[in-house]
Amino acid sequence: MKTATLALLALGLAASACRNEEKKLAESREKVRSWAATIRFASSKWNAGELPDPYVRVLGKAAEKAVDGEQRKLQKNSSPGSAEAAAESRSVITEIGTLQKQSGKGKRGSP
Repeated sequence: MKTATLALLALGLAASACRNEEKKLAESREKVRSWAATIRFASSKWNAGELPDPYVRVLGKAAEKAVDGEQRKLQKNSSPGSAEAAAESRSVITEIGTLQKQSGKGKRGSP
């Protein structure tokens, strides 16, 4: 009886941990996508001359810090799809870097 109870308890804990990892994955993925949308919007506005260079650089630094933090969480996550989400975050960091370089040079171009 004790063995069965312990097995059920262990199974319940494992299932709970798995759901927790999946929840963390979904939250990190949503944060990365939100930052990606913010950067793309800012990039289009900056390219149109509607945002000043210093604003874009500050926004880029904040975005880079936030997305980098989420990328670190994703790399530790063992849920299916976490590697894909980590790759997505790396792509967003690349976009952020491109915008920061362009805005640092005042070189407006296509978004």
